[in-house]
Amino acid sequence: MLLKLRSLFTHMDWIDWLLAAAFTGCFTWLGISLVDFPYWLAFPVIALVLLGLAKSRRDRMHSDQ
Repeated sequence: MLLKLRSLFTHMDWIDWLLAAAFTGCFTWLGISLVDFPYWLAFPVIALVLLGLAKSRRDRMHSDQ
């Protein structure tokens, strides 16, 4: 598991980090505006899971070429 977690952070440049932070921030803001306190805490977690899935698919796509 540690190897997979470490591979999520490789091959990312500054624009990838900027887009990931913006996506997480927007998704968190959406959660804050829609639901009350304890429930909006799930929105940043969901955003990070979605980013992890997208990154693993992107890495798989680049490795297939």
